Amino acid sequence: MHPILFHLGDVSVYSHGFMILSGIVLAGVTAYFLAKRSGLRTSNLIDNFTSAVLVGIIFARITFDLVYIRQLKSFWEAFYIWQGGLISWGGFLAGFVVLVILIKKQKEPLWQWLDVLGVSALLGIGVGRIGCVWTGDIAGRLTSNYPHGFPVAFYESVFTSLLFVAILATIFFLKKIPVGFRFVYALLGYSLIRLVIDGYRDLPLLFIGLNSSQIAALSVVVLVSVVFLLRIINRTKK
Repeated sequence: MHPILFHLGDVSVYSHGFMILSGIVLAGVTAYFLAKRSGLRTSNLIDNFTSAVLVGIIFARITFDLVYIRQLKSFWEAFYIWQGGLISWGGFLAGFVVLVILIKKQKEPLWQWLDVLGVSALLGIGVGRIGCVWTGDIAGRLTSNYPHGFPVAFYESVFTSLLFVAILATIFFLKKIPVGFRFVYALLGYSLIRLVIDGYRDLPLLFIGLNSSQIAALSVVVLVSVVFLLRIINRTKK
């Protein structure tokens, strides 16, 4: 593991924070170019993106602190975000709510923006999880093939990045996909990845043989599937 990536004088640059920041920057740049390609107005993109990311990170850390409050050695340790310790589902939900509120308030086309931001987020997650790999932030169960623990973060990074490439390819080669469907594919695909891979995490099983992360992923799969079905029915009626 390499929790510290490099030093700048007396300042330590942590790999977890560096890769999260790299993922955020790459996701933002991707969102800008995809938005321009889709003919969307990008004047509010930086503000919206930054607001969603900041709120997402804060809530991801708050969720972590609440879940692992007994492991904190001091009050100030609750803020040591650069050392790892984020529960992504809490951050995703908070960031998503912020984006929807801002986009609706600005009277921008919601589903077109969700397509752009959903696809871009996959790249950000794929890159950001590399930081988890380097810090060993996500503990995997011991298996015969992985005596030091299953590399959950590594496989999540790989499969999420592949999902990003696959959906990005549809933007260039499958232009007839209805608006909003790429966001649904991104969210559904990522949730299915988490549902499978998180089964190898070293977490207690809570319900029907699933841990807390898998339950969150399954909840998203069910919710997205219902919304997806309703959207298809609505389009069929029209």
